[in-house]
Amino acid sequence: MFFATADRDNLTPTPAQEDWNRGLDNIADFLVHFAAHFTDADVYNALKHGLAVRPGDAATQLDDGELLKAEGPAIEYLSVRRNSDDKPRWNRTTTWIWPDRSMGLVYLAGCLMKSLWSIAKLRYLNEPIEWLNLWTTPVCAEVTWPLAEGEEAGVIIDSMHMELAYYIDPAVEEPPQTEAA
Repeated sequence: MFFATADRDNLTPTPAQEDWNRGLDNIADFLVHFAAHFTDADVYNALKHGLAVRPGDAATQLDDGELLKAEGPAIEYLSVRRNSDDKPRWNRTTTWIWPDRSMGLVYLAGCLMKSLWSIAKLRYLNEPIEWLNLWTTPVCAEVTWPLAEGEEAGVIIDSMHMELAYYIDPAVEEPPQTEAA
């Protein structure tokens, strides 16, 4: 879809097989990334059903923050997650966002759509292709890499869920029984 043909030999000039494959893999990586991060069902449902979505700064850390720490711009919203008993429970979810990285990815998503529109104009209107990109750069893994430059490993916290407290009516749901020792 992004190259107007399934056979690279139909393009002039014909791209190298390595570039062709690298571009296909890179587009697939971007699409997977966008599907996972820009179509978050919990945020979408919170907005759709009129539940609160609150932007602002948020922070969490374990002990002194040396091992686990997340802070900065975030959105907070209600979500439904299953607990350890596989029962759906309301949660307050905090998801950290990186506006500069997100804006760059939105720009790249727009460029991918521009590629598709150019191919569609060729197919349906017989207009010449305005812009054909093999998408070998930027490399998706480099653009979406969450670690700071020079870091090779780390623990990334992008979301945190806290189950809301529930009143359990003893007449409706009995607490689990424990065996006497």
